[in-house]
Amino acid sequence: MNIKYDLNVDPKKGESQYNDYDLEKNRIVPARYVPALLESYRGNIFIEALPPPRMKDDICNEYFKPLLTYDESKIPYMARYEKLLNIKSIRNLRLPLPFCYDLETEFNSALVASYSCRELMEDQNTNLECHVGGKNMVQHSILAGNPAASSTGYFSLLGISGSGKSSMIQMLLSRYPQVIVHELGPNHREIQVVYLVVNCTANSSFHALYCAMGHALDLALKNINGRCEREIEKQRSISKKAAQVERFIEQYKIGAIILDEVQELSFDTTRENSFNSLLTLVNNTKVALISVGTEEAYDKMYSSLRLCRRGGNNICAHSYCNFRNGKIDRNDFNERYFRTLLSLVFKYQWFDKRVEVSDDIVDAFYDATRGIIDQIIYLYIWVSVEYLSDTYADKKPVVDGDFIRKVAKKHCAKVKKYIDELDLFMRGGGIVGFEEIRAESEAKIDEMIRKAKNEVVTKQLVDNEDIFEDNMVT
Repeated sequence: MNIKYDLNVDPKKGESQYNDYDLEKNRIVPARYVPALLESYRGNIFIEALPPPRMKDDICNEYFKPLLTYDESKIPYMARYEKLLNIKSIRNLRLPLPFCYDLETEFNSALVASYSCRELMEDQNTNLECHVGGKNMVQHSILAGNPAASSTGYFSLLGISGSGKSSMIQMLLSRYPQVIVHELGPNHREIQVVYLVVNCTANSSFHALYCAMGHALDLALKNINGRCEREIEKQRSISKKAAQVERFIEQYKIGAIILDEVQELSFDTTRENSFNSLLTLVNNTKVALISVGTEEAYDKMYSSLRLCRRGGNNICAHSYCNFRNGKIDRNDFNERYFRTLLSLVFKYQWFDKRVEVSDDIVDAFYDATRGIIDQIIYLYIWVSVEYLSDTYADKKPVVDGDFIRKVAKKHCAKVKKYIDELDLFMRGGGIVGFEEIRAESEAKIDEMIRKAKNEVVTKQLVDNEDIFEDNMVT
């Protein structure tokens, strides 16, 4: 097979051949090839069409996404409701977390391992219909797993709620095309689905899981008619559903399946309906399997040493939160990292005067958040909102440790209740009902924004009463 390489890309420098694409918007792209770093993978189009792994020094920069719309010079001229709206935008801030390097390398290794353990089988007399972007296409091949090869494309990303798993997965996938179309000659086209993200719903069965894989495949291929999901749904037994998923993995050359919120799956002891059965499917196809969720999923998934071995490496997403003896140690690396995170968050301020991150502020934030990134953002939003609230309309408070503790007690008490149980929390239980707590909190902020907007209109009406009277038609 004659492969035309993109000579403008140096894979040794971690450069991507798809840099000119916005891969979050353009998920289906034509294949571009760069020489594989290992000689043994040369000529494998499914590996050489993947972006090379990023260099370690570049990863930190790539995972930092500042708020580009923030302009400190405009803050003094903003109405209160404008400041409140801007404060909510800080949820879009993305900061590099310690596990992002492991995540990058494990994901790339899993994809390469998957595609290196499979064999392209072709038959020009066999027509396999596929549907991509609303267009009907025909393929004459499948990518079958090599039964003699060992499967190494497993890993899990597990950690407490709010530790940044979903954000880092999103940042990771923004570098990869989801679907790559290989045009290899007349009547020779290969469709490669690099990854699928499958959301596991609460107490979902493996029946639902396999259907969700079909739904994720339809989304990747932009099939609005739900063809793949329907094909799986009509299979009556779990074993037949699994067999149909296996056919889709081979036909669409799927590289990795990411199971998000994997702890929500219902794990029982029946043979067909167990995680062991899923791993068997993965072993047959050699597709990579990535499990993302809270730590409680670990015991559910890997009920035996054999399953634990098959499950691959585990990346602990909240390792940066594990302070020495549950307390801040000024000489501890994680404390210094926590201070850096907090300083980056405090770059975006809506206070009247700039606030520097003091030891007292660090202590207050750690006491309320235990260093968990989502809780840091959550508390900082409330500190900023409370500062602008009617309570302090006449006299603004000093933003210090005492003020932060007061805000945490007022607005984050439900979260703090669970965080205080640090031993249980660090074992991966997460914050029970945190989504409900956050939704309630968001509703309160939205109500404050609505009132602040009304204040602007009311003030304009009062200040311009004479003008309105002059324009009244009697």
